[in-house]
Amino acid sequence: MNPQLSRVCELLDEAGADYWIDFGTLLGLVREGRLLASDGDLDISARFESEDGLDRIADLLEAEGYRVKIDYFHGLPYKLKAKAANETDLPVDVDLFRPSTDGLHLWCPQLMPVSSKSFGTWPGKLLHFAYKHVITAAVVRRGRSNRYGGRLVDPAFRFSTWWIPADQIGETVVHPTLGLRVPADVERHLTLHYGDWRVPKTGWLFQRDDKSLCHQDPNELLSASR
Repeated sequence: MNPQLSRVCELLDEAGADYWIDFGTLLGLVREGRLLASDGDLDISARFESEDGLDRIADLLEAEGYRVKIDYFHGLPYKLKAKAANETDLPVDVDLFRPSTDGLHLWCPQLMPVSSKSFGTWPGKLLHFAYKHVITAAVVRRGRSNRYGGRLVDPAFRFSTWWIPADQIGETVVHPTLGLRVPADVERHLTLHYGDWRVPKTGWLFQRDDKSLCHQDPNELLSASR
């Protein structure tokens, strides 16, 4: 088992987080018993419960030497990113899920690039540069970037939504072989993400191929689920 992942999970347990291994990290561990060589980070998801709970996670990671950044969707934290001081360790991404209005799904924003046709031009590049280096520098929360807080959204990006059936995650369980916390219905969860997940694929892109990613703004989906 990857010792870095095991330690991060220990910290999440210590923080009292309701989390599970997810995305490419889950796929590699379940299918191949190891992290995928092509996977450049550790993917974890968690139910967002409170700002205090999120601060506990961030504090424990920072105490281990990680640099933590929290991304926001209109004031709501939706992703914690942790970069290790040790360059041999992988970055850690924790996606923060909330229940939909009807309680049938869990959702989390996902930032997606706008078409390069719009921002490949010099005016578009200038606008993106100004946002990244000037506007965001003025918005800081407790030493962590509030890059997407309030109405501040980089114009080179837009939001899509991870939209997961809530019963698929259910009460997370410790996988009998991996010894790590995973969704209640792990095979169904992997199928939603990857289709026939038992067969490695070439050219797979989550932006295009992941069936749990809805190309709608979270607010649109939440309004429809009422």
